[in-house]
Amino acid sequence: MGLQRATPSVLRIANALYHTGLTTPAALRVVADTWRTLDPDPLTRTQVIDASRRTLELLDERHLLRPAPEGTHGTVVNEWRPPLYNLYLNRLDVSTAELRQTQEHWNPEEY
Repeated sequence: MGLQRATPSVLRIANALYHTGLTTPAALRVVADTWRTLDPDPLTRTQVIDASRRTLELLDERHLLRPAPEGTHGTVVNEWRPPLYNLYLNRLDVSTAELRQTQEHWNPEEY
């Protein structure tokens, strides 16, 4: 009797996004239009769930929502994290020592 491997949540969510149709170009436009209207800082969990639900509703209205296995839509609504928004991704001119110090003293509010 062996231990059954659990599917990592990131793969489960990616599969849910695929099975609901959220990875198609047309669906990604709906995602962009829906999420760009929100102020990303700060987004509450309720706002994220509402936006995820609204995204699925819009996909359904536009006949872009795929039939999916039971629980798949719930995975998208409850576990999908907000899409990336305007992030500054350019390289910063800082030393390795400064980065290490920041890592060692980092204390996120949620933990």
